[in-house]
Formats: sequence, structure tokens, C-alpha cells
Amino acid sequence: MNKSKLCFLASFCLTSSVLFGCSKEKEELSTKHLTAVIENTFKNIDDSQYEQTEIPSTVPDWVYERFETHMTSEELENFLSTGTYQVAVLAYMNDKTIQIKDLSIDHKNDYYELCWTTQVKDIHANVEILQVEASAQLDTNGLVTYLNINDMFELQKILENQSP
Repeated sequence: MNKSKLCFLASFCLTSSVLFGCSKEKEELSTKHLTAVIENTFKNIDDSQYEQTEIPSTVPDWVYERFETHMTSEELENFLSTGTYQVAVLAYMNDKTIQIKDLSIDHKNDYYELCWTTQVKDIHANVEILQVEASAQLDTNGLVTYLNINDMFELQKILENQSP
């Protein structure tokens, strides 16, 4: 191979690896808010956070702290009205903990498909596993504008199920 072809090939490989690397970094940066919303939705709460949920007709401060910077105001309003954040409260009330694993985010044309494993553990160390799927949309700043978690009813049943 002559010298100019070798230089061109090396230059092409270097440019391609930089571009693909930057593209992956850009994708991770654009989904950081989405990742935070999913992680925060299934993040366990403590006693003081639970006490805040017992005040009628108010959304606890910790909910705003977890979600406000990761969603548009419209989606935050929708998220609060659907009570999705109550997953952590329900787990706490039933002496269970939630852990998510293997979160994958697949960018489609104008939305994202998500999939992860949710593990629910009770005080007797019994573990139930649920594969969860969701879809989401982001604005140009990466803030979540839409989130639909498909398996919330199944998760609610697991959280409400009392262990023997």
C-alpha cells in the first residue's frame, strides 16, 4: 500500500472513531435527564420523606427535588397528577425496597424506548422481578416532555402483595 493511501486510511479511521465516540457521548448527555427520572422514580424513600407524604393535598419537597430539573414543567405537572412518584411511597408502606438494573435506552426517530429489570425485595428477603418497558420523548435540552411506563399496574400489584 502506498504512503498516501495509508495516511488516508489512518486519517479516516481516526475521524470515524472520534465521530462515533462523540455521537455516543452526545446520546448519553441527551438521555441523562431521562435516566435520572427513571432512577428517581424507583429510588427508595426514608422515614422523613414518607412523613411528608402524609400531609393532605401537597406534593412533598423531595418529589420536586428529584424531578423538577429533569422534566419540562408541563410533564412534571402530568407526572405529579398521575401519582407516578408514589411508587416509592407504596414500597415504603409495604416494607419493600426497589432496585432497577440493566436500564437500556434505545433512541428511535422522535422518541425513546426504555427497558429495565425491577427487583422488589420484602423484609423477609423475598425478591420479585419484573421486566419494565417505557417510552419517552425529550425536548432539545434533553428534558423529559413525555414518559409512559407500561408496567405500573403489575408493579403496583407486586408492591401491595403481602409476603407470608
